[in-house]
Amino acid sequence: MNKQLNGTRHYTSTSLTMRKSLTEWKVLRHYSVSNWENHQHHP
Repeated sequence: MNKQLNGTRHYTSTSLTMRKSLTEWKVLRHYSVSNWENHQHHP
């Protein structure tokens, strides 16, 4: 039971970390795409 609890906790922290990094990646990608489009419109 204790081992199962640790496994669940590890899975939760891993999914949270992945979700956080995925959100940061989306934000960075959004900003980089916006900057790229701005450069295209205003050379």
